[in-house]
Order: sequence, then structure tokens, then C-alpha cells
Amino acid sequence: RYESSTYAPAKAGDDNTGTFWWSDNTGDDSATERLWVDMGATYKISKVEIAWYGDLWAKEYKVQVSRDGKSWSDAYTTSSALKGTNTITFTERDARYVRIECKKTGTGNDNGYGIAELRVFGQSAVAPTTGTVSGTVTNASTLTAISGATVSVGGKTATTSGSGTYSVADLPAGTYTMTVSASGYDTKTTSVTITAGETFTANVALTLTPVAPVEEPVAPVGDLALGKSFYATESEGATYAPNFAGDDDSSTYWWSDDLGGASETAELWVDLGGEYEVGKAEIDWYGDLWASDYAIMVSTDGVSWTKVYETTVAEAGTNTVTFAPHNARYVKVSCRRTGTGVDNGYGIAAFVLSM
Repeated sequence: RYESSTYAPAKAGDDNTGTFWWSDNTGDDSATERLWVDMGATYKISKVEIAWYGDLWAKEYKVQVSRDGKSWSDAYTTSSALKGTNTITFTERDARYVRIECKKTGTGNDNGYGIAELRVFGQSAVAPTTGTVSGTVTNASTLTAISGATVSVGGKTATTSGSGTYSVADLPAGTYTMTVSASGYDTKTTSVTITAGETFTANVALTLTPVAPVEEPVAPVGDLALGKSFYATESEGATYAPNFAGDDDSSTYWWSDDLGGASETAELWVDLGGEYEVGKAEIDWYGDLWASDYAIMVSTDGVSWTKVYETTVAEAGTNTVTFAPHNARYVKVSCRRTGTGVDNGYGIAAFVLSM
């Protein structure tokens, strides 16, 4: 940025030390500001002169170079520069762009940076022999960016950024087959033609790899809950454990609590071990331990439950309930009021499930 048109970047290259680029007259003393020059062609450079304007020098800065204005490398770094004109020499390198990255003001004041002249020295322009390919990789269906995709071309590899972009530089002029791949997508190849000194744009859209359908377990014939794992919010003891509701023996039963309140909620559920289509439930209440008010719920994960049936006028004995079929791994009966109105809990001799 620059303070105003009076202090525009071009003032650092007009061969007039009375004019200068000024980043910001209220800039923070450790704010990072950058000034760069495009020399119009690639040169072999090894020396830079920075003529700071007055007290607007940076004591900490970097000299960076680039061939394409996108990928930059550090040619020089200092944290103890002095005001005036700084002459910097470094190992000769090819560059079209030169950038000064100012990191901290020399005075420690919040007055920004000022460069009266930026001079770059080197040899005649170097004819480029390589080029660059860059672009964006997206999802062909949603057009959203794909990060982490691998782009391979000319023996070089790049990985796409969070915004799906990539760049592969220093490719000798010629035509290449570029391969793009990403987890969960079909790999795609495309032809790219590299011209020396130029950037070829190749945007690639990947198609999701079809996922083979997961086969549902075949439902057994008869009682889906027989012999499966039962659980409950409470049990009177080991003699009345939850599994007695699925042992095919009507003389044994799950009993929630012999002192359970008449309107106390107690729940019994079964893990079928896999997803099945369930549309019918039989509850064989044990003696007088039935619930007049209860609900039946189903779940695929044991966390999110869907109510498929409820009543407030159930009777003792065996209750046969049918409902719209649901895919479920877990089925639960939630008892909410004893049928006798007595504080004796709930008892289920058999909880039978079928399609």
C-alpha cells in the first residue's frame, strides 16, 4: 500500500531522490509492508541498492526475488540495517521481480517506511527456457475446491492448497501428460503445453468414485431379538437382568425395581447386532408388572431415537404392536406408568421383534 498518489510505488524508480514511496504515515512500527518492481524480463541479478528516505528506513527487512511474481525466495535478510543508502550483494540469481519486505521501522515510531530509490543491478536479460502450469482442482458435481489433491507433471509433484490451487514451475518447454488424483475421486489425466517464460492454466474437475452399496444383513426368520444383548436403565438384581427378556423363557423376566414408583420411567432396549427392518413388537408383561403407559423407539446408532409407537391404555398380558417398518439396530421400550398404579416397577418376560 502507499500513503497517497504523491507517494506511489513508482516514485521509488523515477531516479529522483526527492520523491519517494511511503507506505503509511501512521503505520505500526512492526507492520509488514512490501514494495516490488517488475523488470519486464528475467535478468541475472546480484546487487540491490535501497535509498531510504530520511527517518523512514526499515532496520529489519528482506530482499526477495521471483521469476513469476508468485513464488518468492529470500536473497538477503537483515534485522540491523542503517538509514541512508543500503547496498546489498548476494549470490547471482535469475529474477524478473525484486521485492523489499519491510518488517520493522528503524526509529521504532509508527510512521511507516519510505524508499526514495530502489536500484537493481545485474546482467542482460536471460532467455527463459522453462514455464509453469497452475490452476484449481474442483469437485465436478459441486464445483467446490478439493484440497490435498496430487498433481504430477514432468517428473514434478504439487499438492493443492485449501482453496484447491496448485502451481508447478520450472518445466522445460514442451507438451506433457498431467495426472491429478485425490482420495475418493477418479484419477484424471490431461495434456498441458508449456511455453518458456509463460504460465499455462489447467483447471481440473474430478469425479467422485462410485461407492459400492453396503449390503444389509439378511434378517433371520422369527424373533430378531432372541439371544441378542439387552440393556436397561435399572434392574432389581442379577436374577432379573435385562437379558431375561430375550431368552425365550416366559418364566424368567427383567424386573426394573420392586420399589419403583408408579410413574417412574424405566427403559429396556436390545442391540440387534446389525440393522434390520422392524415393523412389529410383542411385549409379554410378567404378571401384574405391566406398564399402562409406554413407548417403543428405534435407532440406528443407539444415540438418536425415533418413536414409532406409544400408548397410555395398555393392558396386562401380551401386547402385540405393529408400526411403519423402520431400519433399526436398537429397539427400546420406555415404561412410564405401572398398570396397577402400585410402586412395584415393571417386568417383561419377552420382548419379541420381527419385520
